[in-house]
Amino acid sequence: MKTARTNLPANFQNCSLSISQGLINQFADLAGDYNPIHMDAVFAKKSSLGKIIAHGSLSMGLIWNSAEKSLLGKWLKGASLEVRFRLPAYLGDDIISGGVLRSDCQSYDVWVNNQHGDHVIKGIFYIRSDVLGEN
Repeated sequence: MKTARTNLPANFQNCSLSISQGLINQFADLAGDYNPIHMDAVFAKKSSLGKIIAHGSLSMGLIWNSAEKSLLGKWLKGASLEVRFRLPAYLGDDIISGGVLRSDCQSYDVWVNNQHGDHVIKGIFYIRSDVLGEN
């Protein structure tokens, strides 16, 4: 369903992935972030988190993926994202992103949830108001 005022979709398409060690390793190579909380099970078990976690930006990337699929690049120019990391995404988790258009018709409430429905990330995706007139 599209909104009348801006022709923006009412909801973002959901995107999902399963957090595997292979995926974490690939992301570590891409980001250059080899923190042992992501790579070393013995270290992670001794930490306050208790086990390996995915990089926060790996999880956050799902929101951008949902936005790109939903907005087809049309309103991504100058878009911004404000998020809070609520919980870690653990090795073995299945995560899913989504979003709902807010009443201002220029931004979305967005999230990444784990397989239990808990918010891993929650935030707002903003579309530049000057770009909205270009549709």
